[in-house]
Amino acid sequence: MSWKKFVRRMPACAVLAGGLLAQSAHAVDFNWNVAGPADWNVGTNWDPEGPPSGGGGNHAFVNNGGTAEISSDIGDFQDIFVGVGNVEGVAKVGTLNQSGGSTFQGTGSWMFVGQD
Repeated sequence: MSWKKFVRRMPACAVLAGGLLAQSAHAVDFNWNVAGPADWNVGTNWDPEGPPSGGGGNHAFVNNGGTAEISSDIGDFQDIFVGVGNVEGVAKVGTLNQSGGSTFQGTGSWMFVGQD
């Protein structure tokens, strides 16, 4: 391939690569799937398998009536929702106990508790 053809194709390759990277960086909702009290940092306690991490745009939901326990630092992600929402008139419930560690590392993160 000549140098001129290579240079002409570079912008198209850059756009294609940028599009592929943007597709792989989508937000993930992590849902607590344990009924009883259990450790937040155990991956199999989440769906999809976690624990929640990955930075902005990713959310953690404890809405199944279970209890998530935080006893050490947790990964960085956007927001935590505990007992939030209402599906067909049934309120979502959940409990979050924190005995140690820190929850949020960055700015712009929120914890929503008991909202519709």
